[in-house]
Amino acid sequence: MFSIDPNALNRARFVVHPLKPINLSTQFDNTEVDSPGDTTHLSDADTDSNHSHVQSEDDEPDVWTVKTNEGIAKNLTFSWDVPVKGPPTRSAFLSEQSARVFVAARFHVQPRLISDVDVIRRYISPTDLLSSLKTTLLGGTSRLFGWDERDAKLIVRVDKNGYGRTILVLGELSEETTSSLIEPFLEIGTLICRIESTISDLRKPSTAAASRALAYALQSIIALVQSELSTRLPETLTMASLSRLSTSFSDLRFELGALAELCLCPLGESPPFVELPSTQAPLLDHLFSALDHFISHSAPYRTSAMIAYLLVTSSRDFNDSLAVTIGLVLRLSRPVKSLISGHKIDLPLFFSERSKLVLGSAARALDILRRADPEHPLCQIDWAWNAPGWGWFDKDLHAVDTQTREHIFNVRKALNKLYASADAATSTVEPEEDKTSSPTSEEGVPPPSESSETTTSMPHPPKPARVYKPELAAFSIFDQPPGSHIAEPVKDTSAAQFISNGPRVLPLSAPTLPLLVDATLLALPLAHSRLISSALFRVFTGRLAFKTHLKVLRGFLLGDEPIFWSRLRGALFEEAGISSASAAVGRGIRAGVRTRLGIADTTRDNMADERAEREGRAREWGVGLAVGLSDREGAGTWPPGGAELGLRLRNVIDDALEAGWGAIPTSSSDDEKPEMARERDPERVVLKETSWRLGFLLRDLEEESPEGRARWLNPNAIEALDFLCLDYKPPDPIDAIITLDIRHKMHRVFAFLLRLLRVETVTRILFNTTFQEEGLNNPPILLIARFKIQSFISSLIGYVKDMAIGSHWDSFLAKIDEIEQEDESKSESNLPRDLKKERMASDIFAVHSHLSNTMDQILEACLLRARQRGVGNALKECMEAVLVLGKLVGDRCRQHSGSSPDEIQEKHFILNVTKVLQRFDRLYNALVSPQESPLA
Repeated sequence: MFSIDPNALNRARFVVHPLKPINLSTQFDNTEVDSPGDTTHLSDADTDSNHSHVQSEDDEPDVWTVKTNEGIAKNLTFSWDVPVKGPPTRSAFLSEQSARVFVAARFHVQPRLISDVDVIRRYISPTDLLSSLKTTLLGGTSRLFGWDERDAKLIVRVDKNGYGRTILVLGELSEETTSSLIEPFLEIGTLICRIESTISDLRKPSTAAASRALAYALQSIIALVQSELSTRLPETLTMASLSRLSTSFSDLRFELGALAELCLCPLGESPPFVELPSTQAPLLDHLFSALDHFISHSAPYRTSAMIAYLLVTSSRDFNDSLAVTIGLVLRLSRPVKSLISGHKIDLPLFFSERSKLVLGSAARALDILRRADPEHPLCQIDWAWNAPGWGWFDKDLHAVDTQTREHIFNVRKALNKLYASADAATSTVEPEEDKTSSPTSEEGVPPPSESSETTTSMPHPPKPARVYKPELAAFSIFDQPPGSHIAEPVKDTSAAQFISNGPRVLPLSAPTLPLLVDATLLALPLAHSRLISSALFRVFTGRLAFKTHLKVLRGFLLGDEPIFWSRLRGALFEEAGISSASAAVGRGIRAGVRTRLGIADTTRDNMADERAEREGRAREWGVGLAVGLSDREGAGTWPPGGAELGLRLRNVIDDALEAGWGAIPTSSSDDEKPEMARERDPERVVLKETSWRLGFLLRDLEEESPEGRARWLNPNAIEALDFLCLDYKPPDPIDAIITLDIRHKMHRVFAFLLRLLRVETVTRILFNTTFQEEGLNNPPILLIARFKIQSFISSLIGYVKDMAIGSHWDSFLAKIDEIEQEDESKSESNLPRDLKKERMASDIFAVHSHLSNTMDQILEACLLRARQRGVGNALKECMEAVLVLGKLVGDRCRQHSGSSPDEIQEKHFILNVTKVLQRFDRLYNALVSPQESPLA
């Protein structure tokens, strides 16, 4: 086998002193290698000489500290299995060679097959790159990189005398590697340049205040990002640290990309870019949508905090406008734009529909309140509260809730002092200063000594040194430094503080952005809006006597005043009998007098007959209509008109007001102080004004219809009185509820009631003619027809007055009374509990909507809606059948008065009455049975 020489083993042993460090005096770099195959051996002579010097094991020299011979590479690595081996050799892998060797090999393996004449390769060092990155990363140009206006991005700068494009080659790296390492830096610089270009556009004088505030906020964030970029840049750059530097800005690049996407200029798009919204509300909607997108997609919290900071800063001017619009602040140190445009309020779309409805109603209610009661506390007191603010934490929600409750308490306290005032002649009572309420001066503005306690986002402009006369005080603005009237959106450190302390997650009580908006930004404005509308409702029901206006409408236009409708029947209709109803047709009041006295003028009647025949119209006067309605030339002229008709209808209104309401028409000799009279007895003032607010109108209807001549031009048709309309002109504040649309609906109901009144008059004429006319032998079919028709008309009138109109109108009045009682009994500190009732009570426009719905229900119950045209026509034909029957009876009476009854004429009369009755029965069955067609 083999044997082990113990002497040789002892000679190969080495002993390392435990206290001496391992030290090599010769480095591997100084080692010279003769050949890869040379191996260092210990000669026998050396072995003998070394052996001769060894006296013991403890005195043997330390081989780790023995200096090797110069010029001879010795392997200082020892192991037990291989005592000696050759010197280290250079690696055979190409990737482990020096950079120059690798570049040469790569160029040799992949030579450029195409010669790029227009391409200039520029070889740079890490130091050159670092010096250019110090300005390029901040969005500026440098020696290596320039700005391309066409594509709006940073590119490698082309030499002045060069043509084509330039490619940078960094050290021994390839072109592609250099480009991939430099590209992130160029993207960061491009994003900053694009955002700064957007900032320049937003700062134009023609932009809205929210756009300028967004520009300042963007500039603050860009300055913060640029500061972090400068901090992260190293003082020196090496090839080894270049890769780490390229990835160290990834978070900032993501943030800049989010900002560029918000500004509608991302890297993936080229000019021209889409412009940001130029108006206030759409711009806030855009910012809110961006914030909601990043929060819902779990973006880094710094990115969401940046967008939130932009939204908060940009919405400050809108918040100021909102505070002024709803009366939280009467005046500011700088002018703000009103949110009201026409009849609408310009609010962002991210507000909930309920919030937009309440705020819009409050803005309109405040305008009406200022017209109705200019001295009202809500119109005169500045509540010393700053504009609405955002909140992002639970503590902010609690603070907003506390502030809201305190504000409601202060407002209710001031209103209760007004309502409890003992002086009835004084319209308002100024609330006393109290610690719990907002302290105000006599004009309603907070005293200067407490202005520092009020948190506002706008510093007061510096006072001018020059003193101006009051009429020239406006010119003092030109003494201020430029831009001093513009509030600074934030302090220098506010952006960094907001972003570092910004919301990481939304509060648990408001986990979504829409809920957060209602809980923080709109909490107090919504509460104040309800107080405004509630106060206006109190003014309407008290000082303006709104319910008295409703009473007038109900009595005159909706048929609830018996005296008015009785006198209107006497003015328009004749119910004594029809035997001589056509003896003097169309000749004014004198014709009616002659008819009642039984005086006939045969000559005039013949002339009227001939003229009517030449003009192609019926000679007969409309059944049920009073004679002498018109003083126009020509007998039988329809529609009637003239001064006599107007005087007759005016007397109807005045007599009804005086007899039924105890109101005397107003004149110039009435109370000298109408405002004091209104405060003492507002209902009396409304009734006095009713005489000239209420009046009849002649509607301008079409004279032609698809069927031919319009039916209202025929006095025998049921539509003959549709031209007559009773209108009511409410005063200025009241017309916000009793609008023209509601009055038009009442006009339709009034026309329907006029038809019923005429038909009821004809049934009375039928009764009087049937049972009181002497010498007439009425056939049984006539008695049956009269009974059925009169029963139907009586039931229809009772249904219309009690159910169709009465029940719906009484329900509306009961609702108003209930709301009024709840509003009066509500304590100072209680918050709204029933949102639906509070919506009705706090919004006077909801009362208008409820009144409009009530009128729609009345129209539907009366079969007057457009979708009820079929059944409505059936009801109209039923009423017209009454007129046809009345005309038949009238013709029979006139025939019997001039000669003896004829059997043929009687049979013809019975046949016509039978047809009318059968037609009436079919129409009646169609009304009560939906299966039958109403037009059968």
